[in-house]
Amino acid sequence: MTNTWILVGVIILAFVAAAAGAYFVARRTPDARQRRSIQGKVVLFLVVGLALAGYAFLADTGLRKTTLHEVVLDGMSAEGGSILRVAFDVEHPNVEHDLMIGPMFPTPSLRFADFEVELAATLTADQGSPLIDEEFTFKPRSRDTAWHPAYLKFTPTVAGPHTLTLQLRTPNTPAVHVRIADPLKTDGQRAPGY
Repeated sequence: MTNTWILVGVIILAFVAAAAGAYFVARRTPDARQRRSIQGKVVLFLVVGLALAGYAFLADTGLRKTTLHEVVLDGMSAEGGSILRVAFDVEHPNVEHDLMIGPMFPTPSLRFADFEVELAATLTADQGSPLIDEEFTFKPRSRDTAWHPAYLKFTPTVAGPHTLTLQLRTPNTPAVHVRIADPLKTDGQRAPGY
């Protein structure tokens, strides 16, 4: 929850600093009509900042609560051929779950994603046919340390252990961020740093 408050604090401080600068300009403006106009915009700016901070708080809190499992997995070296497994327990069967898979450079990093990453993902219950069995090519984001993630949905039919298997096919894949969300969960925990 600390990261949520840091996010909200940064948004509020940025808007307050900008509004304070505009207010300082308004105080030095000799024309009363222009001064009132600037002061009205300062108030509007503060209201927008508070609304944006409130939205960020609610969105981040919602992600935090519904997280069933989240992890950042180490990628592979230049040799290639890594297989990563994520084990988790489904709590609410027959409910549509969300799965996010996204290659990334672990933070803090100054490297930008500048090549495509390929991987195959298979999601299975302990005894059952695959719920997901797909191959992905991730495109780099422009001037970012992560690639565009894949967002998938799946509906588990049984509660209990499930396994997501990722077969990395691109050498030098630094890390893979995996987040599984259950909309009925209310006490989830995000991975460290999120």
